[in-house]
Amino acid sequence: MTNCIYCGSEKTQDRGGKRHYCRDCKRFFTGEGAPKILLVDIETAHMLFRGWDTGDQYVRSDQIVHDWFTLCWSAKWLFGDIVMGDVVTPREALKRDDKRIIYKIHPLLDMADIVIAHNGDKFDLRKLNWRFMKYGLRPNNKYHSIDTLKKSRQVIDPPSHGLDSIGKELGFGHKDHMVEQDWLDCEVGDPKALKKMSTYCNRDVYLLEDWYLYLRPWMKTHPNLASYVDMYRDLAPDETICPRCLNTLHNAVFGRKWRSLAAGKLYRSGSCSHCGTQLRINY
Repeated sequence: MTNCIYCGSEKTQDRGGKRHYCRDCKRFFTGEGAPKILLVDIETAHMLFRGWDTGDQYVRSDQIVHDWFTLCWSAKWLFGDIVMGDVVTPREALKRDDKRIIYKIHPLLDMADIVIAHNGDKFDLRKLNWRFMKYGLRPNNKYHSIDTLKKSRQVIDPPSHGLDSIGKELGFGHKDHMVEQDWLDCEVGDPKALKKMSTYCNRDVYLLEDWYLYLRPWMKTHPNLASYVDMYRDLAPDETICPRCLNTLHNAVFGRKWRSLAAGKLYRSGSCSHCGTQLRINY
């Protein structure tokens, strides 16, 4: 018997194709074999360099005194209960050595089908890829990246696209309070500061998960999750699968009227009763 990933109920039914249905919370969820979706966040130390001015300037490589390094990372599987993570030790922080914790996160990205991060395409994933390359680890970029910062900028215009601001505006949470001094304390190996930074990073992953699920039906594009597994086995003639949440859809959620595209194809529009994604069913 597979427990429901939402409410933990044992009153679940196997619906085939890795799909399960909970009779208590009336939700569909996927079991082993479904796409592996990983949420990731990292925190890095400052890069230190010498300069002649405080204005805009080009920094040459010979001006760099100390390169940045990874202070900590946190990750969790979508709908999972456990947040995984690691943080440098005080001794590693003083040596600016993140090799050990980088080796720990590499296999997680290797297992993922989809990786979600806020500003991940510009920051988190590029930073990690550089450390993987630097330490001689093999490429593991076969996953599909979803950058929630990019996705939100495509469809909404809030006061700020930062995770903390959006969480407060929508009421699903906020970041832990951190100040610049916390990063400086981490860089000199303060154990309390390093523990606080790790907790801060863990909290960010929970916020990221909430924001991703909130934003998912609004995204213009999203990977077709049903393509990762054989979801269409044992479906009734009037059923189909939501490509974003894998919920089973019946014709009742779609309008009865067929419409025509410019190319002459017929379709019906509707929405997923579970996640709210707007869908189009072709004739």
